[in-house]
Amino acid sequence: MTQICPLCDSKKYHEIKMDRCIVYQCNNCTLEYINDQEYKIDNNYLKNYDKVRNKKSTSSKLRQIQYTLDAKHLEKNISQGNVLDVGCSTGDFLNILSQNPDLHLFGIDIDKDAISIAKTKYNSGINFFNTNLINYQTNLKFDCIVFRGSFQFLGSDLKGTLKKISEISSKNTKILIYSLPNSESILYYFLKDKWNLFDEFSHTLIFNKTSLMKLCELYKYKIKECSFPYLETPYANQVNDYESLIQLINGEKKDSFPFLGNIIQVVLEK
Repeated sequence: MTQICPLCDSKKYHEIKMDRCIVYQCNNCTLEYINDQEYKIDNNYLKNYDKVRNKKSTSSKLRQIQYTLDAKHLEKNISQGNVLDVGCSTGDFLNILSQNPDLHLFGIDIDKDAISIAKTKYNSGINFFNTNLINYQTNLKFDCIVFRGSFQFLGSDLKGTLKKISEISSKNTKILIYSLPNSESILYYFLKDKWNLFDEFSHTLIFNKTSLMKLCELYKYKIKECSFPYLETPYANQVNDYESLIQLINGEKKDSFPFLGNIIQVVLEK
């Protein structure tokens, strides 16, 4: 079956065969994608949320620190107005933003259990809805739309989501994309589907700077920021991570670890 790029509609691609699935890379925009009609994501996607909710785990504690860093970054880009968090999970990131009274906060997620928890924990000042963005019914216009670790989940909904963003955006809306896996990461090159940021059941889109530039060309956005956070994150351990890279290159290591270039952080604006 001929594959169609979910970003640029090109039918020209090549296959990258992984151990567990096939990834298609568009020859036109370089976006890598998994056909989410071949790999059903819903059950596996929602199961991952149980791990996120374990507040006592080390990864959860690091995530809370990263939420604070991302919140500070967001407030450098917008200090007031309506903010929509797409894929808000249990609302912890929005709760940090709620300390700013000039931000009117909204969160959506497809996991009804996560939304139920969010409504119970943060029952005033934040508006939570169990829906995806395409089906989100609102008359509001948003000044900031956030995808924190969720943009790569969009799969075949990518174009529909981008169209919806245009419909609910204010004049100077900023689109903030955090924790976006980078297909040009050196770890992805070596580990393929063993990379911890690769998940054939949920992360169905793998961008790089070239494909992001194509997205901006198609949807008339400007890239205000495109960075590769690492040292400023709580996950970095430069000495250990560089030693791990040497072990990976020498074939002595098979598992993933934090490293420069793993993820992209993007700010888009009209």
